[in-house]
Amino acid sequence: MGRVSAPYVPDDNDRALLRMLMQGGEVSGEAISRELNMTRAAVWKRIERLRQMGYGIDSAPRRGYWLTGDPLRADAVLANLHTRWLGRNMVCESVVDSTFKSARALESAGAPDGTVVAAGQQTEGRGRMNRTWVSPPDVGIYFNILLRPELPTALAPHLTPAMAVGVCEGLRSLGYDARIKWPNDIVIAGRKVSGMLLEMGGDVERLRFISAGIGINVLQKPEDFPEELREKAASLAMLAEDAPPTRTQVLCAVLEHIEPVVELCYADYPALLERYRTHCITLGARIQASGGASLTGTAVDINEDGELIVRDDEDVLHVLRVGDVSVRGVMGYVEWKHLRCKGPAGGPCTERGGAHGLHGAVCRGRLCGGSGRARRGARHAGDRSAQAGKHDAAHQCHRAHGRLGLRAGRLLGRDARAGGAKHRL
Repeated sequence: MGRVSAPYVPDDNDRALLRMLMQGGEVSGEAISRELNMTRAAVWKRIERLRQMGYGIDSAPRRGYWLTGDPLRADAVLANLHTRWLGRNMVCESVVDSTFKSARALESAGAPDGTVVAAGQQTEGRGRMNRTWVSPPDVGIYFNILLRPELPTALAPHLTPAMAVGVCEGLRSLGYDARIKWPNDIVIAGRKVSGMLLEMGGDVERLRFISAGIGINVLQKPEDFPEELREKAASLAMLAEDAPPTRTQVLCAVLEHIEPVVELCYADYPALLERYRTHCITLGARIQASGGASLTGTAVDINEDGELIVRDDEDVLHVLRVGDVSVRGVMGYVEWKHLRCKGPAGGPCTERGGAHGLHGAVCRGRLCGGSGRARRGARHAGDRSAQAGKHDAAHQCHRAHGRLGLRAGRLLGRDARAGGAKHRL
């Protein structure tokens, strides 16, 4: 039934009871009794069993039962997870130093493909470029996915866009307008809510495993972030229009979308790349690069090696292989505020029905149109030429203009070493 770090719920009725409670709100004992076809006394015994396992469950006469807090437990995840192989071997811990370390230990012990290790807090969390990933207790999800793909080592980096697409689409299924910022940050409303880091183990000829570490901000408040990140990062709770999802709901949604995307990556990589392009907020946007080449320009393409192609202000194309890319209007990068988008010959913009303010490089669809509402998620890349009335330049739809490929020969294969070396993707 899956390896878990806490006693596993022993039967289907307990799973069904957990699912009912985790939908939120109060659930009457009568409703539970009717749904599970058992007596009220049997319902009470099962509630007591869940309490003994650590679940916070309150109750009151004529009101019923309801969950308190937001526990992240393997039994609750497995009771709500609808996957075939991903996450069926699940480990949840309250605190770990790093889920990467936990995943390595599980890999060495022979854990199967699709194993997931998740934690409510990390004391040594890390992100890309050896940065610290802030992991406060009980507000985020920090997890690693262990994969054992039957892929040549040179194709291992194909899983980088797969993870980004899976997380992005999982959050979109929960009602968030999530987007990918190249290469694999997930942003909502211009703020980062998720990041990921992939490592591999193997050598030039044999890929033994991929470990994908993913962090998602779920319940943080602004004060939970370091001051320097408060204008760049956000949590799902901060961005929710209604009650935010629980951490269990988020983890299940993300895993349920990662599984088919990983399968698509194995079977039809070009189709996966098309999905990536659809969600990528970087293409067509004004960007500034640092950490490698220092460059300002417009992102126009992603080549077959997963490198970003940027056209600078002198109309020269550059290839960015590594480093940080800041997207105008995203994660605190300075925006062009209060520009008015002009139509042809300087007249009013007719895009989606009327003139609207262009707030930075990203013009949200909901600002377009006479009614002030448009199809959720419609976005167009802005440009300084909006001031000059160049309507087309101001509304370049940021679709990909080329193929997003991630050939590992350049990125990984030539650097592999024998003896089970681990490499960061």
